[in-house]
Amino acid sequence: MRTVVFMVMALALALPVLPVSAGGVERRVRDLVEAGEIVPFETIRQRVSREVRGSYMGVEFDEPTLTYRFRFMADGEVINVDVDARTGQRRRQSQRF
Repeated sequence: MRTVVFMVMALALALPVLPVSAGGVERRVRDLVEAGEIVPFETIRQRVSREVRGSYMGVEFDEPTLTYRFRFMADGEVINVDVDARTGQRRRQSQRF
């Protein structure tokens, strides 16, 4: 049993460590930006942050619709702002309590 545990640990140490952002959504967004299909995330985030009151909480990216959903907190309410990643234009803003 000790030999098996030692071999697994040795193998784990030999494997390269990849950052979480090396794949998944981040990679797909980067590919779409490089292909000129969507506006860079940071460009949109900066504009939306200037236009919406509250503290920036985070973002989600919906690949099928190419939409960013930004979340802000203001006065105890969550504000969702949906932005078309292709154009950078706001699609919708809603509030939740």
